[in-house]
Amino acid sequence: MNNADVTETLRSLEPREVTCVLLLAMIDPGAPAADLAVFPSELDAVRAALMWAQPGDLLVLPTHVQKDEVEALLDALSGGGWQAGSPLPAV
Repeated sequence: MNNADVTETLRSLEPREVTCVLLLAMIDPGAPAADLAVFPSELDAVRAALMWAQPGDLLVLPTHVQKDEVEALLDALSGGGWQAGSPLPAV
């Protein structure tokens, strides 16, 4: 399967299906299921990841439904000078 096929397949999935695909992709090679968290929305998941992040961390934020909201959050944080390891302001 090439990248275009994968992209098209993911676009056709419902939001909960994407969550399941990602969870299985991490559990299958050995990630402990107890170490994985699922949040009620993509924005909640992104906020949790940002609160967890420390300087130098790389976060991959695969959004499907709330892309615009996540982008607005990241823009607001960037514009406000927020850095990983700092408390996440309510924006």
